[in-house]
Amino acid sequence: MNSKSPSDEPLKLELEPVSRVLRECLKSLSQEEVQVQLKLLKKIKRSYRLDLESIHLALEVSKKGGCEIVYPLLYRLVGKESLYEWLKNPALAKQKIKETKDRIAEVEQLISLLKAKLGSLSPKAR
Repeated sequence: MNSKSPSDEPLKLELEPVSRVLRECLKSLSQEEVQVQLKLLKKIKRSYRLDLESIHLALEVSKKGGCEIVYPLLYRLVGKESLYEWLKNPALAKQKIKETKDRIAEVEQLISLLKAKLGSLSPKAR
């Protein structure tokens, strides 16, 4: 039996091309190119963290109940359809949290890889 859930597929599809290309061309990247890639990955990680906070907020609202003022604010963060799905089924929000944490972990691995490469390119910076 396959241990991966169907929800693992979007994660693989989203990050696999980035990871593959980065690993393939890592040896040929200049210091400046590594720094640019590092900045981009840090922004992606920050975006995922904001997504995670928004999902946690939506879960909190689903537990404690929201009001007509709160929901429109959450729509902008997580989307109207997602919010209603999560309010009806908090397990979906928990699954989304897991997926987002997995994405953050993958991005952190790529960041570590780039930092190691940057360190090897500029030994004076240590």
